[in-house]
Amino acid sequence: MASLWVHLNITPADAPSYPGSFRIAGSSGYDQTLTIAGHFAPNGGAIDIQFKKVPTTATYSLWYIGSDGEPELLVQNAPFQSLNDPSPPGS
Repeated sequence: MASLWVHLNITPADAPSYPGSFRIAGSSGYDQTLTIAGHFAPNGGAIDIQFKKVPTTATYSLWYIGSDGEPELLVQNAPFQSLNDPSPPGS
């Protein structure tokens, strides 16, 4: 298991008030939803969201859930490494 850092093109200044959340669900049964405003880490001029204790051998789907509560599928059945930011905060 490892942390999965998802890189988002949202500025650190906008992130504290950015609406919505991201949900990741995997073929391993992993399923977690995190709000953007409460779970971001600045990474240069953008931000990352860290999902913790994610199995690295599964495939994952990623949704953005807007303030209206409607999920929007962004990625479907992608391997861990293709979603993980290669330059997470502090690296």
